[in-house]
Amino acid sequence: MRLRAVLCLWAAVCCLGRNPADARPGKPCVPTCTGTSHLNYQKGFRYTYKYTTAANSFLQGSLDESSGLTIDCLVIIDVLDKCHHVLTLRNTQIKGSMSNEVELLPNQEKLRASLEKHPLQYSFQDGLIPEICPSDSEETWALNIKRGILSVLQDSYTVNKQQTVEEVDISGKCLSVYKVQGSLLAKSKDLNRCSLRATAVTSLQSVLLPDSTSHQQILDSHLECVQSYKDGTVEMAICNESNVFQPFSKGGKGAKTEILTTLKFLKIEEAVFKPRAELKAFHHSTLLFERESGEDKKAGSSSAEQVAETVRQLCIIKGMTFESADLFMSLVFDLRSLSIGTLQDLWQRALFKCRDNWQPLVDTLPACGTEACVSFITEIVLSKELDTDRTDTFLWSLAFIPEPTIPMIAAVTALLRSPDTRAQAFLGTSSLVHNFCSLHKQCQVVPEVQEFMKILESHVQGNCRARDSERKEKV
Repeated sequence: MRLRAVLCLWAAVCCLGRNPADARPGKPCVPTCTGTSHLNYQKGFRYTYKYTTAANSFLQGSLDESSGLTIDCLVIIDVLDKCHHVLTLRNTQIKGSMSNEVELLPNQEKLRASLEKHPLQYSFQDGLIPEICPSDSEETWALNIKRGILSVLQDSYTVNKQQTVEEVDISGKCLSVYKVQGSLLAKSKDLNRCSLRATAVTSLQSVLLPDSTSHQQILDSHLECVQSYKDGTVEMAICNESNVFQPFSKGGKGAKTEILTTLKFLKIEEAVFKPRAELKAFHHSTLLFERESGEDKKAGSSSAEQVAETVRQLCIIKGMTFESADLFMSLVFDLRSLSIGTLQDLWQRALFKCRDNWQPLVDTLPACGTEACVSFITEIVLSKELDTDRTDTFLWSLAFIPEPTIPMIAAVTALLRSPDTRAQAFLGTSSLVHNFCSLHKQCQVVPEVQEFMKILESHVQGNCRARDSERKEKV
C-alpha cells in the first residue's frame, strides 16, 4: 500500500519545470475588442459562480484505495468593459481525500490566501480567452488553478460557428469538437493529440505519432464538457476529464485519474470595481499550463542535514497521511536543489530504513530528474549500491524526464559501457536521448549523442539479430 501511494505521488511531481511568461511592458491588458456581441456580459456588472473541481486517482476495480483533491470556491467576474474582465476567487476550500477519508489540507489558510490575493485580468472575445494578464506577484500554482477555471468558461464555437476548432487552454493546443444539443453546447477533446500539453497530474508526456492508431499511448486522456447559456451568459458548465495509464490497464485494472469540474451561475449584481495596485503590475500570458520554477520552490535553500531530517520525519509517520504526502513532495523538491556533492553527503546521512524497511530517500531519488540526481544515481547503480528492483525503477524513470540535457546523456552513457549492462538500461537511456532529440532538431551533431549512438550500435553490431540469449534480450 505504501509503495503504491509513493508511486502515485512520484508521478504527480516528476515533471514540474517552468515556461517563461511574456512580460511585454507597457502593453495594455486588452488592446483590441471584437465587434460581435454573441455573448452579453454587461459592463459594470458582477457575475458570481459556484466552482467545484474534484480530482480522484485510483486503481480501477479498487475504489477503496484512492486519493483525491477537491477545490470549492466562489468565482467572481467583474466586467470592466465588453472585452476586459477580471476574475477573483472567494470562500475557497481545499480538501484532500485518501481511502475515503476527507479533511482540509494542511496550511489551508495560507493556500486560501494565495488563491484569493490577486485578481486576474483577461481578454474575453465573445467566448474566446486569447490572453490573460496575471499580477507579477501571482504564484504559479495559484495562477494555474485560475487558468483551469477560465478554460471551463471558454467557448470557441459561439464566435466561429465551426464544429471543429483549434483551441488553446489549460490542456494545451487541442482540436475541440463542438456539438449543439438542444439548448446545450457540448465539447470534446482527445487530449492525446494535443500539442504544448504539460500534464499536471502525472509526469507522463505523450508524443503524437504519425499514425497514433497503430501505437499504444502511454496515457489515454479525454475531456468532455457541456455548457448551457441564459441571457447571453454561461449558466452552467460541467467538464469530465479521464486519464488512464495504459501499460497496466488491461482488463480494466489500470491506474486512472478522473477530474470532474462544475461551474454554476448564482447571481448578477451591479457593482463598481475598485482598481487595485496589482492590476497595473502585470504581464501577458495565455491559458496554457505553466510549470513552476526552481525559484518557486526556493531552490538551493536545502542542505544535506535538512533533507536528512525530512527523511527521518517520514519514517516516524505511520501509514500514508496528508502530512506524509506533503513531506514526500517536499523531499523531491529539496533533492532538486542539491548538487552532486551534497547528494553524496546525503547518501551517507540518510541511507537508512524505516521500521517497516521503507527507504524514503531511495524511493524519491528517481523522481528528482535533475542533472545532479541523474549523475548521482548512475554512480550508485554502477557501484552496485542499489538493488535490482530500484535500479529498474531508476532506468524506467529516465523515459519520463521532460527536458533532458547533454550532461544527463553523458552520465547515462556510462551505463551502456558497463560490462554488467542490464537490458532495461537500453530502453530507459534510449528514451531519454529520444526526448532530447525531440526538443533539439540538430541533436545528431551533439558529441554526447554521437558517443551514445556509437556505443548503442556496438551492442547490436549493425543489425537487429543475435545468436546467444543474453544479446537477444538486449536487442
